[in-house]
Amino acid sequence: MVSCYVGPGTSSSYGHPTYRLIHYVSRGLGEPIRWMFSLADVPFEDVVLWPRDIVPDGVPNVQCSTPLNLVPILEENGRALTQSFAIGRYLAKKFGFIANIPAVDAKGDQLIEAVKDCRLLSRVFIKDKILWSTDEAEVARIDARLDEIFPLYLKLMENMLKNYPGDYMLGNLMTYSDLVLANWLDIWQICLGPELLTPYPTLREHMIRVISHPKIKDIRLIRARSMFSFDYEKYFRSKGIEADDPAE
Repeated sequence: MVSCYVGPGTSSSYGHPTYRLIHYVSRGLGEPIRWMFSLADVPFEDVVLWPRDIVPDGVPNVQCSTPLNLVPILEENGRALTQSFAIGRYLAKKFGFIANIPAVDAKGDQLIEAVKDCRLLSRVFIKDKILWSTDEAEVARIDARLDEIFPLYLKLMENMLKNYPGDYMLGNLMTYSDLVLANWLDIWQICLGPELLTPYPTLREHMIRVISHPKIKDIRLIRARSMFSFDYEKYFRSKGIEADDPAE
């Protein structure tokens, strides 16, 4: 069992917060949190849960002080917090990845909520398409459903980005909303093919700008290969897709 509870009030010998992030080996909800730690140059203990750490009912085999036994889990000085977007917003405020203008930050939250909605609608179809589906009729049904979901949400996100001048969602400041968007655009184009973003050049440019950042690029390259705990390059080759990295 992986224990994420150290005890209330535990701190480092220098009085600085001691962070522990517990997340699944497969890349997903916890990734923007890891990126923020890297961008902010804040050290943390990176605790990875492998499939063997998951008990049969799907609950992570961890012991923690949160009311919800969910992953990812952030532990700060022995106090645990769960729910990825709650963790993300908390650290964004601490590390300076918000605009600190309520009306402006609400625009960033609006984008995050759109990404969340798209993920929730598409995740079952993506997983079925990649991992399970072999019947041509079933694949066609899944593709038809994805063709309904992604154009709607990607166009919406593209328009949100266009409404703000600058390199990022809220202008020239990289915020938590940019990390969430870039992470999921990257995951989706890895899973479904780079042509997914071809009709949305603003989204693609934004994604490349974020994932090419020197403090994100290296850790992303390692994590991209554990998308669903399988070799995505091998998967792409089996489908005849050239797996060029957009960050290169």
